[in-house]
Amino acid sequence: MHDQQWRSDFRERLGWAELPDSIRHAIWDKAVGPDQVDNNGINLVNFTWSYTKSVRDEDHIASERGLNYDGDVVVVGSDLGGNNADPGFSRLYVTELDGAANASDGWTENWERAPFYSGAGEDGYVSAEQGAVDFQGNTYTCGMRSNGKFNVWKFDGTDGTTIWSTNEAVLNGDNAVAKDIAIDPEGSVYVCGTYTSSTTNLPSWFLARINPDNRQLVWLKEPPVPGSPIGGIEFDRKGDLFIGGVAPGSHLVAKVRAADGGLQWVKYVNAAIPGISFIDSLRLDPDGNAYFASRLGGADSGWRVTKWDGESGDQLWTTTTSDGQVQNMEVDNDGNAYVCGSGNGRTYKLVKYDTDGNEVWVYTTGTTGIATDVALD
Repeated sequence: MHDQQWRSDFRERLGWAELPDSIRHAIWDKAVGPDQVDNNGINLVNFTWSYTKSVRDEDHIASERGLNYDGDVVVVGSDLGGNNADPGFSRLYVTELDGAANASDGWTENWERAPFYSGAGEDGYVSAEQGAVDFQGNTYTCGMRSNGKFNVWKFDGTDGTTIWSTNEAVLNGDNAVAKDIAIDPEGSVYVCGTYTSSTTNLPSWFLARINPDNRQLVWLKEPPVPGSPIGGIEFDRKGDLFIGGVAPGSHLVAKVRAADGGLQWVKYVNAAIPGISFIDSLRLDPDGNAYFASRLGGADSGWRVTKWDGESGDQLWTTTTSDGQVQNMEVDNDGNAYVCGSGNGRTYKLVKYDTDGNEVWVYTTGTTGIATDVALD
């Protein structure tokens, strides 16, 4: 009933009747995993298609992947220069792929964009760290610019046209980098990131809210607690923000009011190996509970998944593995967590945990590599 009430409130806020069928179906019928099952009742992953891209013979890296409510795949990354490209003009890169593609049809690229700044006083590179998609299908990226400011870019989801971009400086430092981005149902943009403090010359972190209509800052906060929000940013149904990251010798989860950026609580858990183990992913379930997945050390040293009560910040459970390396996580509407990374020997690995932290199934391949992201359609 709690979840049904949340969905009712959510529909009212979004203007349910005006939403396209694809969005309404995605909200009501959100899938929670693969649809093939073996003789033991274990879900299996069905490989459908793959996509690779060479961008102008330049060095490049894909750093984030997401889905819009039409099932299209959005990939965000950076061209890093190299070969015939001047690194001073390196740029972010974003592309949208048709999610309906399959093994027989291959993939279809809906659009791609690789903008950068040029002109008098505008030279310099811009990179993308993460991306997000709003309920209208618009795509956002966040990252850094070579002038020491963090960057946010908004693209029209239909054709990739730039709607706006903005560069913002932190108040008490330099070298600002937006590490993650989240969009609420009204379209407000939230970013978290790192910068170098001008007073201590040490890494610090910031949070910012941006008006989607005029790209102006609503607020920018530099929380007075040590840490780096590399685990990401999420918001719950009440509009509160959750940030995951690292602090000296610890992992951290923080809860922040979205309205004004006020810090509500910060919780720490000791890192297995300070300086090496850190949070890789933070996610929320529909009840507002926070989950984070963290690696326990170097390669193949195992991972930890922890669940926190979203209201009090109390730790509900934690579970660990003794092998592999975590990269990312998603949580479905029932509170099940899906964690991806690698097993020993660096093979692809995906694990499902139920809402109480029990391991439901493990999927691995014989292919050498690391699964860096996971998504639920």
